Amino acid sequence: MNTGIKKHIANYFFKKELSKLNRDKVVCNIDKAKSIAILYNAIDEPTQESVNKFVRLFQEKQKMLKAIGFAPYKNLPHYCFQRLSFDYLTKTDLNWYNKPKINKKITDFTDDEFDILIDLSQNDCFPLKYIAGLSKAKFKVGQFKDNHYNIYDFMLNVEKDIEIDTYIKELIKYLSILNKE
Repeated sequence: MNTGIKKHIANYFFKKELSKLNRDKVVCNIDKAKSIAILYNAIDEPTQESVNKFVRLFQEKQKMLKAIGFAPYKNLPHYCFQRLSFDYLTKTDLNWYNKPKINKKITDFTDDEFDILIDLSQNDCFPLKYIAGLSKAKFKVGQFKDNHYNIYDFMLNVEKDIEIDTYIKELIKYLSILNKE
């Protein structure tokens, strides 16, 4: 089926589900957050390692953390291994128009009212956008895009091809300044 038609159908159903979402929005400083959710594109090993370092930073500060990585392959790559804080999606976890198939890990993630949800994906990754959009997290953060106003509460406008480590540093900088006493 034509990719444009799939995208149109996906966005139609996504907007319909998004309109039903009810959540409490609260701007949260990253230092004050007790629970953090991370979404990212597990595209390669260097990206995975950057996310691992980011996760360790929060774990060292005793924050509850949950991450979901999307590996855009049929099988999970060797660098993605299941851990307590990490879950993964692959192409086999998506329906025909790229919506994640609803299962316990997705439902648990979207139903949890994390203090902050951080979407590290830098391209328009529909499966991650879907999870971020339907999440009941109190404060949602992602990269600036015109069509993301209904998903994120705070968007960071950065260069298109910014390296993930630089993007993470920028996120930490701004999320540390927000709502600081």
